[in-house]
Amino acid sequence: MNMIKIKNLTKQYKTVLALNGIDLNIEKQDIFGLLGYNGAGKSTLIKILVGLVKADSGSILINDISINNNHETVSKHFGYLPEFPYFFPNMTATECIKYLCKLENIDETSVDDLIESVGLEKQKNKKLGAYSQGMMQRFGLATALLGNPELLILDEPTNGLDPGGRKDFRATLKRLNSEGKTILLSSHLLNEIELVCNKVAVINNGEIIKIGDTKKLINENNYNSLEDFFLNTTKENS
Repeated sequence: MNMIKIKNLTKQYKTVLALNGIDLNIEKQDIFGLLGYNGAGKSTLIKILVGLVKADSGSILINDISINNNHETVSKHFGYLPEFPYFFPNMTATECIKYLCKLENIDETSVDDLIESVGLEKQKNKKLGAYSQGMMQRFGLATALLGNPELLILDEPTNGLDPGGRKDFRATLKRLNSEGKTILLSSHLLNEIELVCNKVAVINNGEIIKIGDTKKLINENNYNSLEDFFLNTTKENS
């Protein structure tokens, strides 16, 4: 069953065609990676999915619900972590989560469990302004998990993390996926995508040029890595 179904999605910014008739299906409990250079259309697609940008044409269903004129209903089905999350620096993690719960009318009783689930239980009373970038990414993931959504949409979630932080973040994503979450993420770190995503799609010049099982796409033409696959695929379609 599909968690996300996109059909003929188009978006143009003045003279730039950012998305050109995108068709994409993401099945429930996939960890799905979006690959593409800067300006390829990844960020535009994600912004449309989460309601920050409106498409010119096409349709999107999230969990069989159209996002058109149903954003409040659809938003309950997904959590979003932007590339550069920002939170109140003078609040502790616990204070900020409780504040966001009140804004979203979400039960606060699971706040400690939520913070523990992303490995921040020892820093929950530390002010967010003193968090490292890795800790902030973990906290951002905690906020995306508010309300226990079925789908997580993550834009460059390991950006700026050191190797240990990326390893821990991957482990967290795999655990969440094993618990039933569908995860859509974009990243410039192709080795991270290869290690965590079971399926990928390559976007180039606003079009999806390849999509499929990660390991199969790498192996079918004897590529050594996802990076080799990506570089050769985009070169052929440049």
